[in-house]
Amino acid sequence: YEVTPEGVKKTEEVDASKSIAHGTGQKINKLIGGALVLALGFIAYQNFGGGQEPGIERATAGAISIAVLPFSDLSAAGDQEYFGDGISEEILNVLAKTEGLKVASRTSSFQFKGQNPDIQDIANQLGVETVLEGSIRKDGNTIRITAQLINASDGFHIWSETYDLELSSIFAIQDEISENIATSLLGTLGLQALPEERFSGTQSAEAYNLYLRGNFLRATRTENELVQAVGVYEQALKLDPGYADAWVGLGKAYSLAAVFGGFEPTYATAKAFEAVNEALRLDPENGMAYAVLGLLNLQAYNLKAAKINLDKALKHSPEDSEVHFWNGIYYANIGEFRKGIQFLERGVELDPYITTQRNWLLESFLIVGDVEKAKTLFDASTLTSTLDLQFESAQEVEIVLAFMAGDLEGARKILSQLDEEEFAGLNLAFSLYEGRQDDVKKYEDILRKQINEGPNDFRRVYSLGYFGDFEEADRVLFSGSNFATINMREMMIFFSPEVSPRYKYLKVDMRPILSRHPEIVKGYTDIGIDIFKEPGLDE
Repeated sequence: YEVTPEGVKKTEEVDASKSIAHGTGQKINKLIGGALVLALGFIAYQNFGGGQEPGIERATAGAISIAVLPFSDLSAAGDQEYFGDGISEEILNVLAKTEGLKVASRTSSFQFKGQNPDIQDIANQLGVETVLEGSIRKDGNTIRITAQLINASDGFHIWSETYDLELSSIFAIQDEISENIATSLLGTLGLQALPEERFSGTQSAEAYNLYLRGNFLRATRTENELVQAVGVYEQALKLDPGYADAWVGLGKAYSLAAVFGGFEPTYATAKAFEAVNEALRLDPENGMAYAVLGLLNLQAYNLKAAKINLDKALKHSPEDSEVHFWNGIYYANIGEFRKGIQFLERGVELDPYITTQRNWLLESFLIVGDVEKAKTLFDASTLTSTLDLQFESAQEVEIVLAFMAGDLEGARKILSQLDEEEFAGLNLAFSLYEGRQDDVKKYEDILRKQINEGPNDFRRVYSLGYFGDFEEADRVLFSGSNFATINMREMMIFFSPEVSPRYKYLKVDMRPILSRHPEIVKGYTDIGIDIFKEPGLDE
């Protein structure tokens, strides 16, 4: 056939002198070529361009990413939330050990708990390409687990499965779910197989169930639940005394109870030490056990041991956000804020949804004078969240940011909108800075009243120091449960006022308190720091 001006004709019907077969062939070649170009362009657009969300195809060129959402509790009594959380967390933990797989942190994934957001929205927020979701329905010793792995770019299921089993089979099912996910995502990449070791640390299904419940209770950080958590972990350890992870959980629960209540602080701290040391005897490579031990050393002012154990935690758990966070706290506590920032930044990068860690980083940026980075971090934080350590509210941070940027008018405007007595310390600092003697006396009177009537908190300690009553300040600081909450960075900031107008212009030197505690002095001396020398900022 040929294409002619009169249309398509059979070749034998065309006069040879008028034949344009060669040109027709060229036209057809061009037509086919053009169609192929369009087809290849469309395929390329689908897979690599056009603003489409990245999918599994693109991920095969590098690391694949996944978020594991908490499994929903569909049990009739609605009392198995802890079990669904635990199943999700254990699957997350084993996937995190798989090379070539980027796994969103537990805190990041669990922020969507109790919500019903679109899978693509979740993936966009967490920066992942796939999402694992599921549900559990537990009735006595019988469990139904449903899991589905979803490609976030199009919402289609990559893999799904439903399991009906006895509780005693839970370990095998967790392994199977993890293996199916890894096979679905990583099979074409030739990456290493999943770790073969038992990641839960026990072969007792009942002990494992109690361990999950202990984790759930501990996470609340309330006095009653922490006491319950200790009891549940102890039940698990009666069933399996060699369960290292349960010993770590017990140590964490006791250490939190020393701060948030539930047990006498000295007793709780001693029990926490016992628990994590037993965990390390059973599992010498348990990174979280080293991290908890390092934090306990830090609280006990044993700075040399704290550094050793936190370094070991980092070695064994290099991708754990909490380990980086606690290393950051260590360096901040000894006044090396810039080095601490490096760890805090990595911790926030690994898990951007831990508010406490973000606040530490924000404060550290302020202390080293990096106002712009502090502003960026503060803008991304919720204004209603309670900040830690030297700042008592988000509004105070706003005031400090304005003050450090030289915007005194803006700082005064924010301060004028706040309760005058609640922020008496800041009002006094500004009055001293501006030389308003009548207001100085007014706010000093308010502080004296708060000393007599207010709670035993750090503001009261600081006010007592301002008026020179170091004996009472020392009593408040080291009495009762306050003993376990003392933070050495707080002590250093008290007499090294680098940031807040409250500290900078009240000019309080808290070193007389430190002189009453040789154990604190020794802790610093052991690592070569003269605590009585006013620290500058490390370069």
